[in-house]
Amino acid sequence: MTALLRAVFAQRLTAGHGDHVVLEGLDLAVPDGKITALIGPNGCGKSTLLGTLARLLPARGGSVLLDGADIHALPTREVARRLGMLPQAPVAPEGITVAELVRRGRHPHRRFGARTADDDRVVAGALLRSGAADLAARAVDTLSGGQRQRVWIAMALAQETPLLLLDEPTSYLDIAHQVEVLDLLVDLNAAGTTIVVVMHDLNQAVRYAHTIVAMKDGQIVAAGPPADVVTAELVADVFGVRARVIHDPDTAAPLVLARGRHDV
Repeated sequence: MTALLRAVFAQRLTAGHGDHVVLEGLDLAVPDGKITALIGPNGCGKSTLLGTLARLLPARGGSVLLDGADIHALPTREVARRLGMLPQAPVAPEGITVAELVRRGRHPHRRFGARTADDDRVVAGALLRSGAADLAARAVDTLSGGQRQRVWIAMALAQETPLLLLDEPTSYLDIAHQVEVLDLLVDLNAAGTTIVVVMHDLNQAVRYAHTIVAMKDGQIVAAGPPADVVTAELVADVFGVRARVIHDPDTAAPLVLARGRHDV
């Protein structure tokens, strides 16, 4: 993996969809070499922020800096070598096989378009690590939602970028595969990959991330270590849910016990 600074910053960032502004004047510095989890209710701007950091959405104001350079000023291939993105609902070309899709993750590394033995090695490893090796010959459009998610994760792994952005990578996965994917992210991070991930499960977020960024109404309301950020007061403010927050004796991470209307 190329030795690059893995720093991404949003400065006074304004972004949205169509005429709708979602983020306005937002600042974020992603910690280098760590796992950062974005949390918050549906529609708060998590996916918009991730997509803008990845240059999938334009910034209407402010800037996104990747390794100190404006991301919009960098060549597309250069961005793709430094930053990998798994969006929330990716769409595969009709009829494409799993192996073919995962090989697309190697495109930024090909100078003359020729497929190499190293590409094949990386693709095989990505399929194996994501638990999708047995699906390699299958057409993507014949797979279940959970199987597809593992294939998209494999494509992101095959891109071999020092910075990886993932929007709800455990969607559609059963609990066993959720844990496998999150453990894989920890392994990637231990090997030097900086990771930013949108998560809905608060207890998984605080267990696996070094930094929690809590969002509400397009703004960041708190950011820092899980034990400092995730409190009963924050859960009530951000999610509108009563909760008891205790510390897991095995991990020292916060454990969120949400309470419904019928809980005493």
